[in-house]
Amino acid sequence: MNPRRMAAKMSCCWMTAVCFIAQLWTLIYAQALYHNDMHQQHFFNQDSSEVVLQTLLNNMETLLSEENMELTDIRTREKLVSQRYQEILSLYNTKDVPDGEYPGKSCMSAHCIPCSSQNPDCRQQEDGLQSWPFRLGSSWYVVCVNGRATETGSCPDDKEWNTTSLPYEGHCVHRFAVPTVYNPAGALPSCEGKIDGNYQYPERPCDAYYTCRCGVASAVKCPGNTLFDVENKRCQTGGRCTNT
Repeated sequence: MNPRRMAAKMSCCWMTAVCFIAQLWTLIYAQALYHNDMHQQHFFNQDSSEVVLQTLLNNMETLLSEENMELTDIRTREKLVSQRYQEILSLYNTKDVPDGEYPGKSCMSAHCIPCSSQNPDCRQQEDGLQSWPFRLGSSWYVVCVNGRATETGSCPDDKEWNTTSLPYEGHCVHRFAVPTVYNPAGALPSCEGKIDGNYQYPERPCDAYYTCRCGVASAVKCPGNTLFDVENKRCQTGGRCTNT
C-alpha cells in the first residue's frame, strides 16, 4: 500500500475516534447535568412545599389567636352581664334602688329645668298614687312603688261635682274634698278653731257644704235640686243660701 494513502487513512480513523469520544463525552456530561438539574429541582420543590406549609401554619396560628381573643372578649362581656344581673337581683331582694343621680348630666346653667319636673322622684314618697311633687297645683299624679315611679298620669274631671280632680290619699278626688293645706289647688277649708257642724263653701255656697267632726273636714254634695239652707245648716228643697 502506498505510504501516503495509509497515512491518510489512519488520520481519518483518528478523526473518527476523536469525534466519537467527543460525542460520548458530551452525552455523559449532558446526562450528569440532567441528573444534577433533577436533584436541584427536587430540592427546589421540597423547599417550596416547606415554605407553603409554613405559611399555612402561620396563617392558622394567627386565625386561632384572633378567635381566642374574640372568645376572651365574649367571656368578659358575659361575666359583666352576669355581675349586673346579680346586682339587680340583690337590689330587688333588698328593696334598695339606685338613687338615680347622674353627676355627668348635671345642669350647668340657671335656666335648666329640674329633672323632677318631667320625671317625678319617688325616693321620699310612700307607695301608691301621689301628687306630682313639681306639679302640686295640678291634676298630675305619680304612682310610687318601693321608691320608684311606675306610672304617671292626670286625674279625670269629676262629673258629679262638675270640677277638676286632684290626687289625694291614694286616689283621684274632686278638688272640694282636697284640703287647702295639703294642696293649694284644693277647696276644702280647715276645721281648725271651728265647732262641729255644717259650713258653706266660700266659693260654692249653695249646692254643697262641708262638715266638721272632731276637727276633720269632709265634703258633702246636696242631692238633686236641693240647696244648702243657711238657717237649718242642711240641704233642702227651696233652701235659702247666701253667697259669701
